[in-house]
Amino acid sequence: MFDAVLAQTRRKLEHLTRTIASAILAETAEALIRARCLLPLGLGVATPVAAHLGSSLRLLGIAADQPADPVATAQQLGLFTSEDLVIAIDFHRYYRATADAAAAASTGAKVIALTDSEVSPLTTSAQLALIAPRKAPHPGPHSHPR
Repeated sequence: MFDAVLAQTRRKLEHLTRTIASAILAETAEALIRARCLLPLGLGVATPVAAHLGSSLRLLGIAADQPADPVATAQQLGLFTSEDLVIAIDFHRYYRATADAAAAASTGAKVIALTDSEVSPLTTSAQLALIAPRKAPHPGPHSHPR
């Protein structure tokens, strides 16, 4: 089991390094290390991604907050400075609230977008964008009605 997980992780890292410029990865890592406070934002299917990211960063000793509701999020974003970092996460069928929060955050904090397309609304507010294209859906052998 360990070997299978390690092999899968290795394949994902190799794919990541082929699809995202090493300079962007290095700048992202530097931003994570230097951030006074970090706020992962995500709604809908991005909610568990943001929660997992926040939890993982806290385990690494990085101060990552997760406000409980939109009001607390807005309050925190209003207090953010250039020393803080927002990671806005959104995928296909983008949420306007996530893009609006990223835009608001970009007036004070650094914003990194984690999204699936270069035309995502998050990329207009982000100083860095990590694009993870999703695979185009295709019918499988059992998807045709009988």
